[in-house]
Amino acid sequence: MPYIAANESLYRSYVQCINQDRWKDLPDVLTFPLNFNGDVILTPEAFEVTGTAYGRIKLSTDSFTVDNDAGRLAASSVVELRPKDCPEKMVRFMKQTIVWIKNGKIWRMITTGTPEQEVERQLSWPGYDFTPDLISTYSNGHFKSGRQHASAQVLESNYMNYIGCINGRTMQSKLPMYAQSHVIHNNRRLSRDEYRLLIQQAITAIPDIKFNVDTIVVDHTTQRLAVRLKFTGTPTGKLSGVEPTGRSGEFALLRFGVGKQEHEISILGHDSVLKLLKPPQTHFK
Repeated sequence: MPYIAANESLYRSYVQCINQDRWKDLPDVLTFPLNFNGDVILTPEAFEVTGTAYGRIKLSTDSFTVDNDAGRLAASSVVELRPKDCPEKMVRFMKQTIVWIKNGKIWRMITTGTPEQEVERQLSWPGYDFTPDLISTYSNGHFKSGRQHASAQVLESNYMNYIGCINGRTMQSKLPMYAQSHVIHNNRRLSRDEYRLLIQQAITAIPDIKFNVDTIVVDHTTQRLAVRLKFTGTPTGKLSGVEPTGRSGEFALLRFGVGKQEHEISILGHDSVLKLLKPPQTHFK
């Protein structure tokens, strides 16, 4: 079986274990001790405690981004959660995951973190309509135009240069090289200038912010990238009306992109910046 198909099959088996509450079968697909979001999970029982911390979940995988040479896979999923405090209600949100695979098992996993804000939003706002940003429903414009696919090396190089133009504060002149005239960002269609101003908001609030690529998964077949970015900085101004705390820090976010910055999903980007500012209070009830 080709590596890509085998890796996808492995992840689907992991999802089946979660959805069917077969936590005891996880050693068939996960290596324990498991590196999970930087922590060491020793046993399947301990992983169940972590996985059900907010309530029972069901995962529906939307799309895969696979780098078979590096043994990495990124998955975008819709999660259905029944919160412990309100088990009669259902909360839905997107979850992004990067896994590392070795010897036919997942040995390391990074997820987008905890869903407190989305849980609170859906439980507190009557009539709130959650619209998932599904990567699988998006077609890269380059495919439609019949252009050749970029190689994995070109995709990675372009993305690194894109991050370089943000860190070098040269977006005004160089962003057109790496972004289409319109970008769909977290389900919002933005002009390139609007997209640049969105990034500029974070730079204005955190003037010394610097983005570093921690992990990148490049899928030549789908022309997709999944990236884990780490950024550092000390906030000096407001962001989205939130006052700065003056704390310095390092935080991470996951991004899924298609082709030449044409479609982007940033998970934890905004929330991670807010952690450098005044943290919001959350209450599930």
